[in-house]
Amino acid sequence: MRILIIRKPTNFELHGERVAANVARGLMRSANIDRLKKVHDQHYQSLDLLYDKLEKLGFEFETILRSDAWPTGFQFDMVMTVGGDGTLLSASHQLGEGQKIVGLRSSDASVGFTCASGSNHVDLLLERILSGKQEFVEVSRIGVRVTKVAGDGVREMVPVLNDVLFANCNPAATSRYRIQIGDDSEIQKSSGIWVSTAVGSTAGILAAGGQRLPLGDKSFQYRVRELYRAPNEDPKLTGGLFTPESKRLIIESRNENALIALGGQHGEMLLDFGDQVEFIRGPSLLLALPENASNQ
Repeated sequence: MRILIIRKPTNFELHGERVAANVARGLMRSANIDRLKKVHDQHYQSLDLLYDKLEKLGFEFETILRSDAWPTGFQFDMVMTVGGDGTLLSASHQLGEGQKIVGLRSSDASVGFTCASGSNHVDLLLERILSGKQEFVEVSRIGVRVTKVAGDGVREMVPVLNDVLFANCNPAATSRYRIQIGDDSEIQKSSGIWVSTAVGSTAGILAAGGQRLPLGDKSFQYRVRELYRAPNEDPKLTGGLFTPESKRLIIESRNENALIALGGQHGEMLLDFGDQVEFIRGPSLLLALPENASNQ
C-alpha cells in the first residue's frame, strides 16, 4: 500500500526566530517560545513514530509539506495528513472523487476534529488500514461557482470539505447582498453568510447558530451572521439546510469590495458589485472515521 504523507510546518519553524528575538528583547514572555518548541517537538516525534511504523509494516510512502506541489510520479492509495484539521482540509482540496484521506493529529495543540487518531494510537491506525478494517465515511464537498459581471465569465473554486464565507472585505463593514434560496429571495445586510458541509457544521456556522449534522449527511447548510433587521421587516432567509440539486443557493454581492473565502484561510476570490455566487455539490471524499466520531 502506498501513502502520500502531507505534513504541516510548525509555528516554531515559521515564527520561532522572530519570537525568540522578541523574547530576547523583552517584548514577549519566554513561555511563548517554550510553547512553540514543545509543540514542534511533539510534531516531529509523531512523524518519527509514523515513519518507523510505516516501514515496519511494509508501507511505501512519500512526504511533502502541505504548501508543496504534489508529486506526479508517485501513485498513492490514500493521503495521510500529519498536523490537525487545517492540514487535512488544505490537502482535501487536491483530491478527486472517492479518494481516501486519513488525518493524524500530531500534537496536543492541534485541533483534530477530522483526524482518525492521535500519535499515541498510530500503530493501531496503520494496522486497521493494512488489514482493511479502518472505517471510512463518504463526506460531501461544496463547489463554488462565481459568475462575474465584468465580462470575465464563470469561475469555479476548488471543492471545500468544511465551509465557505461570503463577507465584506473589511470585516468591520456591512455585507450587502441579495440572497436567493430556491424561488425565494431577499435583500439583506449582515456581517456575512456561512455555507457549510456536514463536516463543517461544528465550526463557524455552529457558533453562528447553525446545527450540527452527522458527518455523512449530504445536506448543505447556510447561516446569516448578525443580520440587520430593519423596522417593519421580518427576514425569512436566515439559515437552514438545502441540497443544491433541488434548491439552489445564490448570493449576489451588493458590495464594491466583497469576497468569498474557503475554509477560513485556504483560498479566496474577490467579488465586485453584481457578481453572483452559487453553491454546487463537489466531488465526495472518503474520510477515515475520526476518533471522536461517536460524539459527532
